[in-house]
Amino acid sequence: MSKRIELYNLLKGKIGEEGTIAIIDAIDEVAERAKSEMATKADLMALEGSLKADLIILESKIKTDSVALEGKMKAEMAALEGRLNERITTLEGRLNERITTEVSRLEQKLSETKADITKWMFLFWIGQIAAMILILRAFVK
Repeated sequence: MSKRIELYNLLKGKIGEEGTIAIIDAIDEVAERAKSEMATKADLMALEGSLKADLIILESKIKTDSVALEGKMKAEMAALEGRLNERITTLEGRLNERITTEVSRLEQKLSETKADITKWMFLFWIGQIAAMILILRAFVK
């Protein structure tokens, strides 16, 4: 209240009594409007309760959504695992088939090489026997 009196005394000499009262009334009106529009403790408590309720609802919704998402992810992972296993089995079969083909080809090549070595071995020994016979004939004469 002392501030009002100080303001009244300060403005009265400069703008007159009517102007001073009008300004002070306008300031009081603005102050009253601000008080009426200002949130009270009860308003804040109600807002806090409402926000807590909304938070609880959101938390339950998040839990529900996360459980549903987890289920979807597990289903997708199981499907992916099935496709991967199928693909691995297919590739394994193709690899086994190719290995079998290559082993057969190598066995055939090895068999051919063995036959060639045996042929050349007989030719070598025949040459050695012929040379020995010639050497023995030369000593006998």
